[in-house]
Amino acid sequence: MTTKQLEANRANAKKSTGPTTAEGKKQSSRNSTRHGLTSKDVFVPAGLTQDFDALKDDLRDELQPATALQMIFFNQALANAWKQVRCERAEAELADKVSEPGTDPLTDPQLQSTLRTIERARAQANRLLNDALKNFRQAKADERNRIQPDLFADLDLGTLQNEANLLAVLTPDPLLTPEVMAAFQKLQADPKATALDYPALVEFMASFKNRAEKVEQTNPIACAAA
Repeated sequence: MTTKQLEANRANAKKSTGPTTAEGKKQSSRNSTRHGLTSKDVFVPAGLTQDFDALKDDLRDELQPATALQMIFFNQALANAWKQVRCERAEAELADKVSEPGTDPLTDPQLQSTLRTIERARAQANRLLNDALKNFRQAKADERNRIQPDLFADLDLGTLQNEANLLAVLTPDPLLTPEVMAAFQKLQADPKATALDYPALVEFMASFKNRAEKVEQTNPIACAAA
């Protein structure tokens, strides 16, 4: 990938960071509301509407769904996160239903059937929550790559490290900043990460290739061969 391609990708990314105008943000907010899960769509016990809304707001702030597909997976995550909350509350309320005062609900024979029901519901909610979060993160990654393709898609980790090692021979090299070296270590630990996760490496690759091109253009041997 050439320096011009890298610069073009960065320019496109800056153009695709989401709505910036007041009207654009307002429209984005309406989209989230239109596709959002409300307390009328799931079972919310009397008096717990505020708790449900608080969970929804906290989860939305953390995940920040931006597309209709992401909202589908967000709603699935919200519904099952709320179901887990209900399971915890249902189990806590068993303390008032024990056969004898002071008995631990977990050991009360009369509550074992109810406990098994709660555990099955909790296990199912946990599995579906994990599936929803996995699908949500994949949808987020797909959207990011749609906006700006992975700049490292055609480079494997070995190639990146070889280029870093080549620069290291030229010690001290201004391109190999602590931030760049830390990004290399993180990429090595997580090979599934994309360039968007490590902007320092994007700048490093652009600077490296730009310098290599300048060296090649001014190298007498290279010029003579051309």
